[in-house]
This record gives sequence, C-alpha cells and structure tokens, in this order.
Amino acid sequence: MDEDALVGLAAHEAFHVFQAASRVEGRRFGAGENSMLVARYPVFDAENEAGMALEGLLLREALTMPGRDAAVRAARAFLAVRAARQRRLGAEFARFEDAAEMNEGLADYARHRAVRANASIVLAPGLAEVASGPVRLRFYATGAAMAHLLDRLGGAEWKQRMMRDDLTLGEALARAAGRATDEAAEVSAVEARLNMAALRARAAEKVAELRASRTVRADSVLAAPGLRVQVVPDRLGGPLNPCGFDPQNLLRVDDARWLHTRWLRACTEGVDVEFNTPVVQDEAGGSLAAVAGPEGEVRITAGGRTLALADGARVDGVADLRIESAPVTLRARLADVERTGRTIIIHPRRVP
Repeated sequence: MDEDALVGLAAHEAFHVFQAASRVEGRRFGAGENSMLVARYPVFDAENEAGMALEGLLLREALTMPGRDAAVRAARAFLAVRAARQRRLGAEFARFEDAAEMNEGLADYARHRAVRANASIVLAPGLAEVASGPVRLRFYATGAAMAHLLDRLGGAEWKQRMMRDDLTLGEALARAAGRATDEAAEVSAVEARLNMAALRARAAEKVAELRASRTVRADSVLAAPGLRVQVVPDRLGGPLNPCGFDPQNLLRVDDARWLHTRWLRACTEGVDVEFNTPVVQDEAGGSLAAVAGPEGEVRITAGGRTLALADGARVDGVADLRIESAPVTLRARLADVERTGRTIIIHPRRVP
C-alpha cells in the first residue's frame, strides 16, 4: 500500500473505534447496521437498483455543480428520490441503508479527510453504478458523499447537530438543504431529466448479468477438485446458527442460495463447523457445501479413529465425528454420515 492508502485505512478503522467509544444505547451514532440483512437485501430488484443509480447521479451533481444553490437543488432532488425509493423498499431495509451509511460511510469520509481527498474526484465517478459488488460497499460511497455534501452546504457544524439530535445523514442533509415542497413532482421531473427509462433498462441488464455471474461463481466453488463436504441440518430440529460470518463477503447467488466468499462459522448445540474457504449456503434447507481439500489431506474420524467411507456408504449414529482439513473443521457429537461420489454428507443429530 502507498502512504495515502495506509493513512486512509488507518483513519477509517480509527473512526470505527471512535464510533464504538461514543455509542449511547438507543441512539444511532455508533450503533451500526443489522448485518444479517445483507443476505436478504433485494440485490436483484432492478427497480431499486435503478433508483439507487438515480440517487447517485444526483449526489454527483450536488458534489460537482458550481455554486451552493445548484448543490441545494440537487440535494433536495436526491432526498425526494430517496424517500420515494425507500418507501417502496420498506422500512426495515431503509433503516439498514441509513445505518450502513452512518457506520461505513462516515468512516470512509474520515478516510478521505485524512488524506485530503477531493470528494468530486474520489466519489463522483462511481456513484451512479448499479448492481455491482457486495451491497454494503455502495453505502461507503453514498454515506461519504452525503457527509462531503453537508460540508459543502453548512460547514462542520452538522456533525455536532447530527450527534446531538440523533440524526441520520439523510435527516442532517434535509436540515441543511430543506426538502422539495412537492416530492412527487420533484421525482417526476428528475426522472425525465436524467432519463430514468434508460437507468431502468441498464439496471435490468446489470441484474441479469449479476445473476449469471454469481451462479457461475457458486457453481465453480463446488466444482473445484477435492473432497466436498455438505452439512445438512435436517435432523437437528432447526437451522445451523451463523456464529460468525463476514457480511462484506456474503453474496446473494439466486433466489435460493448465498455464497460466503471466504469464511463462515456455523454452530448449534452439539455441532460446530468452520469454513476458511468459499461456502454455498442453501436458504430453504440451510445446508452448507464447500470443498475441504484433496482427499488425502482431509481427516475424518469417529471417536478419534479414522472413519473410511466408500462411495455409497452410510453410517448412522456416529459419535464424536470430526472432519479436519485446512479449509474445513467440523465437530459433531452425533451425526449420520454418507458418501456420494466425492461428497461427504453430514446430517448432525440432536443429542438426547
């Protein structure tokens, strides 16, 4: 990393420490977003993606157009478009967006300030992108853009007001710029001026591309050479709980699957499995599948003794089952185990 990148990263992470130290129960600053919603955020909703792109264009205008009056007009248009989009999106995901901007967007704003980055250069080019990358990343950009815009409209005082009055960035921006007197008319005018029809068409294309690329990516994870492990919680009476995962590396694959691109730990009473490798998770049944490595490097034991499984073999009621490899570690007090081809299927059981 070059010096600016290192300083910026340090400032970003130091700001997270400041957020945690400043947190007050029941208030927004420092609370963070509900990371579990990353998996359910509607990344394949082309209308929402088009709306996000429209908001990005308006933020870009507000950051780059000369004169405060132009910035205020663009900010009011942005707030009107966002209000309409978030009503359609629903309150739960709207809160998630606002909180993610407060959490990661403000930390990225601190990063920009630490290296004296020009917001119009750093943020403006990518604000109107649609349907790309992990969903949380977009709120790094929109949150930082709103903070820079607040600097432009009212100086540094907005920070104290935001914390004192428990505001979101959007609410702070509304205080600084005001809101459109006729939101519906504002949205209609902006959609016509910035060609919302083209944004919708582009969003539909990007969503289709995203679906296809993520399907290929998930399928390639399971097609990699080596012994595959699949954990199926159908005999537990409930799902495997996500005891640890990285929301920054969790991708929706399709309507039925997620992809954890680097790490996941899942556990419940009597079973604990950790993947330090990409994992495909089935939403309906909760099964987890990953490649554990070359067969000769995967150790499978029952009660401390090697458990050999030929293709088609099945052993029920295995006590103290362990699977150990560099990518996958599993411990189950009781499980049924079977093998189909190169896949070891583990059905953990409830311990009496």
